[in-house]
Amino acid sequence: MGFIGGLLGALFNALNKSLTIHRMRCLIPKGKIFRIIEAILVAMVTTTVAFVAAMTLGECKKLPVAPSQLNAENASASTISDSVRTYFCPVGTYNDMATLFFNPQEVAIKQLFHQEGAFSMPSLGIFFLCFFFLACWTYGTAVPSGLFVPCLLCGAAYGRFVATVLVNVLGYNKIYSGTFALVGAAAFLGGVVRMTISLTVILIESTNEISYGLPIMIVLMVAKWSGDLFNEGLYDIHVELRQIPLLGWEAPHNVGRLKAKHVMNTDLSFIFPHTRVQSIIQILRTTQHHAFPVVTIDTKSEEDLPTQEDMLTMQNIQYRVCY
Repeated sequence: MGFIGGLLGALFNALNKSLTIHRMRCLIPKGKIFRIIEAILVAMVTTTVAFVAAMTLGECKKLPVAPSQLNAENASASTISDSVRTYFCPVGTYNDMATLFFNPQEVAIKQLFHQEGAFSMPSLGIFFLCFFFLACWTYGTAVPSGLFVPCLLCGAAYGRFVATVLVNVLGYNKIYSGTFALVGAAAFLGGVVRMTISLTVILIESTNEISYGLPIMIVLMVAKWSGDLFNEGLYDIHVELRQIPLLGWEAPHNVGRLKAKHVMNTDLSFIFPHTRVQSIIQILRTTQHHAFPVVTIDTKSEEDLPTQEDMLTMQNIQYRVCY
């Protein structure tokens, strides 16, 4: 699951990179109005896909029977059962596809983690494919869209789909689908963002299960290795596309042999504590940077004076403040 999650994450990053490049070349130069139109189009397509998928492809499943007396352990399970969506289903049943689409993403993740046998295999597969491409299209638009929660939901659907295949096709009945949902969420999110230790801590704290620490870490490492075979993490891709000056994890090749004289400029531009405005303007016009060292010199001996070729320095020295 970790290897496949890394491949899915690499595919997600490759598609989103292509969309971002197209957006930067064709959409952003045209103005803000086109970005707003794109956001409206994304909202319309997402709503249409959710309604059509829930109406035509969702399956009606029986509601779980709530116990007459609830204790502290099954109170949370009852709360999850109350969040299902009936959506065009008969009384006493609920629509599994509508439960995934029309609930908040946090509630849908809890459903996938804790609700056993609540979703059919076709519904999980269709929801994963639809949500995969919708999340890939949404990230990067002119809306405050996140990445962690959508990737967790998409990966949880992938993990539940694998668990359902093992139960219904291969006959493995002694497995807990919520564990596969957690592993799938970790695999897909690790394949997208390529985080390991920090993401392990986040998932352990969110699930409050320290016993899953080692499996989650192994899954994240495998997902990162398989994804790195094709491209970088999504955050690194966007940093590179937007040309943000950020140091990478590794130094460039053969940079260890460089010396300071190889990268520094010998023709240094500097200013004195008392400098004419004309000299500062001339420095700003003849240089491409805006940070200059402020130096002082000892003018008692002629040897310490600058050469006649440095006209700018001579202008600075001739300006003396008398007290």
